[in-house]
Amino acid sequence: KRRHKGGDCFRIQIGSKEMFEDLIKIGITPNKSRRMRIPKVPSRCIRHFIRGYFDGDGNVWTGSKGKYRQTPIIQVSFTSGSRGFLDDLLVMLRDEGIQNGYICMTIQAKL
Repeated sequence: KRRHKGGDCFRIQIGSKEMFEDLIKIGITPNKSRRMRIPKVPSRCIRHFIRGYFDGDGNVWTGSKGKYRQTPIIQVSFTSGSRGFLDDLLVMLRDEGIQNGYICMTIQAKL
């Protein structure tokens, strides 16, 4: 248990190599957040999947863009540690009719 500004934080860490190997045998994937891909989503559920993912790892920004002529914009972003996941999501969004999108990779150092 650790105290943070927002309240208590709980963490469990198990350092057993034997347990790690057992988890690998049953299909647990280490460091999956960097290699994750979008699972097969039934077509009738794609919009719900996108909305749910946005709810957890998305944000909206409003402001203006342009050096001389300020143009008001609204920007919607999705965050993931996996480039493959973002590639899949961009294809999914394009299939749903969202044509103006791109992937911007930002590398963050571990503190």
